[in-house]
Amino acid sequence: MANNVLANAPISKIKKRNTQPLAVVLIIILTIILIFLGEKVFADLNKSFNPDYNLCRSGSYSPAMMFESAARVYETSRCDTQNYRSFELMLHSAFAVPVLLGAMILYFFTHLRRQSLFYYRGLAWAYVIFALWLLFRLVIELGAFIVIREKTWGVYVVFIILIVVLTGIILFMQKNKAITEK
Repeated sequence: MANNVLANAPISKIKKRNTQPLAVVLIIILTIILIFLGEKVFADLNKSFNPDYNLCRSGSYSPAMMFESAARVYETSRCDTQNYRSFELMLHSAFAVPVLLGAMILYFFTHLRRQSLFYYRGLAWAYVIFALWLLFRLVIELGAFIVIREKTWGVYVVFIILIVVLTGIILFMQKNKAITEK
């Protein structure tokens, strides 16, 4: 008589879903709202604190425009585009870098600690994606600024910045994951 292979097979447990489907949808909506909020903060920071804003944007900017920094700024006798873009980049980085650090701390406390806050893991992803979006946007702005200003070596600087930032983030995440798995 043949052996019953199915009777001797190990019983595999069905993995429970950690997050409710409705919560996933709400997390996606939260992420999109956070990204729109970040874009609005970028525009308002530039409008409020950039000293060259009125000289360079007074007539060409419409409030309904979402990606203000992507709009072209033309060099005129009144507008120094290099100075304008420098201030814009500094203001955007003054907002994006603390948000990125906060998101990394939130990720650490919800995912990488031994006794993590299990119920906040899905929520933390919305803020991590938001922070990565701001970082991505800041790197694109920095790259465009450097390439426009220094055409010959600007591309290399942009790639080096991307490599250093992404390598640092990957090493930090992998190192902490290895520590928590011990």
